[in-house]
Amino acid sequence: MSKSTLDEYKPEFHGTEDPYTLPNDATEQQRLTAQHEAWKATMHGNVVHAPVKDPGVVLDIGCGPGDVTRDLAERFPSAQVYGVDLSVLPQHANPPPNVTYIHGNIKQLLLPGSGDPRLASDSLDYAFARLVVCGMTEWPKYVRTVANAVRSGGWVEMHEWDFQVSENGVNVSNEWPWLQAEVQGARETKGLDMRCAQKLKGWMEDAGLVDVTEVRYRAPLGMWYAQEHPESKRMAEYLAKWWPSVNWLLIPSLTRGDDEQQVEDMKAQMLKDMDLAQAQQRKSYEIVVCYGRKP
Repeated sequence: MSKSTLDEYKPEFHGTEDPYTLPNDATEQQRLTAQHEAWKATMHGNVVHAPVKDPGVVLDIGCGPGDVTRDLAERFPSAQVYGVDLSVLPQHANPPPNVTYIHGNIKQLLLPGSGDPRLASDSLDYAFARLVVCGMTEWPKYVRTVANAVRSGGWVEMHEWDFQVSENGVNVSNEWPWLQAEVQGARETKGLDMRCAQKLKGWMEDAGLVDVTEVRYRAPLGMWYAQEHPESKRMAEYLAKWWPSVNWLLIPSLTRGDDEQQVEDMKAQMLKDMDLAQAQQRKSYEIVVCYGRKP
């Protein structure tokens, strides 16, 4: 999106007290679907990493428009698949027959004794969560709560985006002050951890999960990485089209303590840095996948 288009965009939000920082309007639904397609391509078409076999009950946390939920339903046709999100599912979603969507906050829905009985303790065979980084607080407690909902022998799998940019494997986030402001502001104003991806493995182990495995993927800014890794082409295209607009929204939301002119300056600098990164063909983000089994 151009600066003029971004200026004209009037996003619609959830309207809840939850700290989730991104919209839930039609434009955001389009972005989430494009993100899913890019994510799936990066992972060679296989979103599920855990060695899950014939699950009876599957949970998709933060399901958005339901793209992953549908994938899980097709992969596990005999399972009851629940998709949970803060937003009501779009009417056009047309879910498969083995899918049920639940509108609400996953932390409340998983509370032992007072949550949704369909998601009771020790009831799930597989819990999947992706990209809750922009709305999740108290991560260790959250991971423990999800692990508690899974029965013995079941699996927990989480995918997160690390808000750090690298060049040839070296952290160069200090080149982008607006990115550092996002990370710091998220922590100070909303209690969000934009670096949670790097801590998933430890939190899963602390929650009592075993056989915890970590897999990392590169998300390139530009097509340079796709020359040798064609599976990353879709992600590079997604980032070129959508990532500036995501940060355009995150900067004012997460750096709310700064004055208006400083916010506008950071947004303008972000657009310049994104354009330069596309031209330089060297920078990338990282996706971290962790999964573990409940003993």
